[in-house]
Amino acid sequence: MKMIIRSLKWINAGIYTPVFTINYDLGCSAINQSTILTQADLPTDDACWPILINGGTQENPVTITLGEDIVLTGPNRYFIIESEYVNFDGANKNVTIKDINNYNGLFNNGDASNNGFSNVNITNINIKADNSTLTNSSGWVVQQNFAKAATNVVIDNCSSNGDLTNLNNAGIAGDNLAING
Repeated sequence: MKMIIRSLKWINAGIYTPVFTINYDLGCSAINQSTILTQADLPTDDACWPILINGGTQENPVTITLGEDIVLTGPNRYFIIESEYVNFDGANKNVTIKDINNYNGLFNNGDASNNGFSNVNITNINIKADNSTLTNSSGWVVQQNFAKAATNVVIDNCSSNGDLTNLNNAGIAGDNLAING
């Protein structure tokens, strides 16, 4: 893995110091620490998707912030939340879902067989669908059964503009949002 420095600051002794850093080049690994995410950081190999987000604790939550608009072009290009205390802040950037038929949604946090994780925040994301459709019972931002049996889960200030042509589609969340939670 390599660290990518996005900006340097000149200090008194003529030394440059990082102002902020982005996570490591993701390759095929999980995101398990706070990071600023850009298009260049996303894997281009379909085998590296979906991306797992884990490692959050009450004392040290994992916070991912979008640093720019991103474009996703494959059906498995989404994020799976695998721990509590995960925050994904879209920073009012656009996530374009391009040329994907039967997309499941950007975030998975639980499914029909597995409970979701509590203490998760998904905020400030704008989904733009470009020649894409959702699979039945899905939402553009979160998938079916998101936050199943979980508590303290927030989806706030998110939007989508995609078609809702399949059975039980929704703009933000799929069927069974926070069921049993």
